Amino acid sequence: MPTMEGVAPEVACRHCGIYNRKDRVFCLRCSRRLTAPTSICINSEDYTSDGDRSTLEALRGMEPLPRVLSRFVAPDGRRLEAWLSRNALRVSPPSKLDTLIRSCGEVLGLEALPRAYVAPFAQLNAFTTGLDESPLLVICAPVLDRLSYIEMEGLVSHELAHVRNRHVLYHSLAESLATGAQFVTSQYAAGLLALPIKMLLLSWYRESEISADRAATLVLGDAHAFESLMVKLSVQGGPAPTSDGSLSELLQTHPTFERRVRLAREFSASKEFAAARFRTRAANEPGSLAAFCRYCGATKPQSEVFCPNCGHSSG
Repeated sequence: MPTMEGVAPEVACRHCGIYNRKDRVFCLRCSRRLTAPTSICINSEDYTSDGDRSTLEALRGMEPLPRVLSRFVAPDGRRLEAWLSRNALRVSPPSKLDTLIRSCGEVLGLEALPRAYVAPFAQLNAFTTGLDESPLLVICAPVLDRLSYIEMEGLVSHELAHVRNRHVLYHSLAESLATGAQFVTSQYAAGLLALPIKMLLLSWYRESEISADRAATLVLGDAHAFESLMVKLSVQGGPAPTSDGSLSELLQTHPTFERRVRLAREFSASKEFAAARFRTRAANEPGSLAAFCRYCGATKPQSEVFCPNCGHSSG
């Protein structure tokens, strides 16, 4: 373990072997987690909606659908990343955006961070795509100029929640359904994606958005901050879907604006929200004030910045 006087101790990443400062959460090279998530991280159970959980389990149980979808989606993801590598900016340390992504990923307990790009798209938005094992986070360039830091936290946390919950593969398929991608109209895929399955997939997509909204609300701390983000996205990104009571809502990938805001408010007033926020606040306390280590969860003297159990700085 390389050490120098006045320099933080370093530890080798067990995945790629490079040395990182011991107080880092994610490896600077491979972006995988250096330390296991602890009880003070937000758990996916804290924010996942019942509809999201049950419907996703049903979709994953429809063999051979998952394997076939991976075969179709993987080439699209590789083509997109090749395009991004030529035309977009890869997010990397020590940029402020990279730091924000790492911070949100730490709070949400991600095992690894997605590869992130700032792309020259006109929308005020961000999205994840690809496969669950190799997701991409794409942030549209206008986001950097038009969103505040707190709003950026909400947007990034929403997308990272999709990564944390392994939504990415089925999101890629649902987006393809919505845009009429070529593979969806192929004879083999069409047989797998009969109308009931398509409707189930789109219904799950809307529920998965509610889960990610709840995760963003947890990271931001209240529904008002999330609502501010939603209003800005809808105003500057175009009209948000609204409830008109029509059958067309069943074919949308996203819930209506009204439903998203209402459910975020209800969630922020729940006991589950309060319990998860308590842990999040504890995780962000300065090390000199915390009575436990934010990395291993062991109790420690409040006067100690470094944990006696694992050696991490808890500040």
